[in-house]
Amino acid sequence: MIDLKTADSQEIASYFSHEVSNMLFRPDTIAEEQRKSRQMKDLDLCWIKTLSSYTYRTDLRNETSALTGRQLAKIPFIAKKMELTNNPKMEDVAKRMAMDHRTL
Repeated sequence: MIDLKTADSQEIASYFSHEVSNMLFRPDTIAEEQRKSRQMKDLDLCWIKTLSSYTYRTDLRNETSALTGRQLAKIPFIAKKMELTNNPKMEDVAKRMAMDHRTL
């Protein structure tokens, strides 16, 4: 498991890109390991913010994710948390993952 506090944004983005491309990916394992991590919570909010942006380009593989992100971003308490999140490193990770998971 990657240490989100000490790894740089490129390492984190690469780690998650590799994991989600792995056919044996088990999100429940990562979720349990990162359950109490402030960094992971910030990354989650930054990822929702990225997905919910109408400038986020989708294709058929990630269209549902973008729609889900937009729905989540409309929930008042999530919108408020997204506003209050200030974590430049996790914002950078989300931007890097968005570039990696977008088809031009």
